[in-house]
Amino acid sequence: SEGEVGSAYYMKPGDDSGLFYPFLFAGAILALGIYALRSKTKRKLSIRTYHRPSPESKNIKITFDVFMDLFKKTQNHRAKGLPLSVSDLRMGIRKHAVFKGTPVFITDSNIYHVLDLLVKKGRFLSYDGYFLPESMSNGKPIEYWVLKRKLMDYSIERGGNISSAKGADFVVKGRMIHIWGDLDPSALVRLCKKSDNVIIFPDSKRKEEFSKKAAQYDPAWMHVLLEISHGRIYCQTLDEFLERGSNGKA
Repeated sequence: SEGEVGSAYYMKPGDDSGLFYPFLFAGAILALGIYALRSKTKRKLSIRTYHRPSPESKNIKITFDVFMDLFKKTQNHRAKGLPLSVSDLRMGIRKHAVFKGTPVFITDSNIYHVLDLLVKKGRFLSYDGYFLPESMSNGKPIEYWVLKRKLMDYSIERGGNISSAKGADFVVKGRMIHIWGDLDPSALVRLCKKSDNVIIFPDSKRKEEFSKKAAQYDPAWMHVLLEISHGRIYCQTLDEFLERGSNGKA
């Protein structure tokens, strides 16, 4: 069946000859005796390594549906509904994939090759080392989902209390966190009456584009600018947010 290719490695023991070791031992004694006669001040032991046969691999062809099943199982274990990195998927395949009763070991380069191929075919989206099936994006840009994944990881790593809220992506220490994407200016203004708000952007370019958009002659966006100037809405890139913590101060 059609699909991508992974590699599982199996070791074969070398075929060592039983007659080799006596000659090796005698040769080593002779060499050490000669060396000892030449120098009594500096003695070194020489260790010789023998090359064993290289590991063999099997090419396993799997369908796209099987690959998607492995991806979803890894998501449920690592980051439900969110993008995965190559290392996430490597560990997930090792945990969930079995070939003839043996766990499948696949290299990062093999996984990246498969994902890159799926991105080029339009089946997957990719940003900053993370991958997500296009069918899971719900029409939102991949940057949105990667930001959400990184913010979740940031909170979990620091033992923070992060929760969802109506009108916002997260609530952290009483602040409404909005991820760059489809932002409703009227909803933002309404939320400002309840708490401070932070808008997280993927990079400075997206942040500047948002500022220009908010400066357009539109009552709702002008109100958003007013809230930003009064310090009830903070605009930060992800790096700025992670550097300054969840206080959201500009």
